[in-house]
Amino acid sequence: MWRSSIKDYRLALEVVIVVALLVGLRALLFSFGVEGIKPTALVSSITGGGVFVMGLVVAGTLTDYKETERAPAQLASSLYAILREAESMRHVWGKPDLTRLRERIVALRRNISNGNAREC
Repeated sequence: MWRSSIKDYRLALEVVIVVALLVGLRALLFSFGVEGIKPTALVSSITGGGVFVMGLVVAGTLTDYKETERAPAQLASSLYAILREAESMRHVWGKPDLTRLRERIVALRRNISNGNAREC
């Protein structure tokens, strides 16, 4: 369970580690007397804007990761719905050829899992 929690928040943990290292480096430089940029209103607003933009990027990335976890289930349910609709059409009109359709759906699923979706 602990590993899955770490895997889910890996990007956020990496960002926290990088920020902690940068803060530590800044504290080390400050202890040696290196001032760097003088703290003014402009510097603080630029820093705040940068942090805000990076927060948006990290939040968007985490959302994309969660969205990609849903994609296989959505694809499977869509293929299943196509097959069920074709069975209903076959019952009413006698078309399409269900055997060929099933073969193509299975080939599509197999090629997608192998990374060869263009061959379908």
